[in-house]
Amino acid sequence: MEFYRAERENADGSLADLDVYQLARLAKTVKATVLVGMYEQGRLVASTSGTVTVVDPEPRDRVEAALIEAAGPTRTVRITKLFEADLGRDAERDAELARRGLLEDRELYDRVAGPRASAARLVAVLVLLAGVVSVWWSVAQGKDVLRPAAFFVAILSVAMRSVFRWPPLRRFPTDLADRLLAAARADVGKAVGAGDAGDPPLVRAVALHGLSALPKDHDLVVATATAEAEDRRTFDELMRRHREAAEGQARKY
Repeated sequence: MEFYRAERENADGSLADLDVYQLARLAKTVKATVLVGMYEQGRLVASTSGTVTVVDPEPRDRVEAALIEAAGPTRTVRITKLFEADLGRDAERDAELARRGLLEDRELYDRVAGPRASAARLVAVLVLLAGVVSVWWSVAQGKDVLRPAAFFVAILSVAMRSVFRWPPLRRFPTDLADRLLAAARADVGKAVGAGDAGDPPLVRAVALHGLSALPKDHDLVVATATAEAEDRRTFDELMRRHREAAEGQARKY
């Protein structure tokens, strides 16, 4: 773990020159970002009923392609369904974020987790072997086997705790990325850059803050609020029917 932290401390993390999807990847706002980007380009429209319609089915990148596919054959879908969709991940962008020290590196994760797993297996086998020998020797000598068996369990527990004493490695933005995101969000007036592609400021603001960066009367905000309210009503109605059915069954008995 020491070399893991050392590699991260030498990273050259920054947010200013990230493209909009890399920024959204760190802030966990990819879906909101692609929706706003397509909306601002006139390639997606939102209705007050809580649905969005893709009017331009030709994707400009892999993320848009995944969102258009999630919209289905009619290209009209409730906006909350898109927020639940799996848009996948961009390996190339993730690799660049990892190089900058902003995202956990899977290759580095494997280099650390691999030896740890091997050590755990070795310790378990050795302790198990020692325990079996101890119990066998006690039986052969006609002695009480409960004491060596209990001792074996205790030693195995201590050994496994020593192997897994490190905290688990995350598959999320690093502490450096979290600090940079927090600083950028705290300083509203601070520019976070326009990225290599010169992304519109509004889209980058959404990548950083999510839909909360939009005005309350924005079409996408209104559509999201309507869809979420309808989803809550549907859920409440479903729960009410379940309760009534359960009460009806209880009265029969």
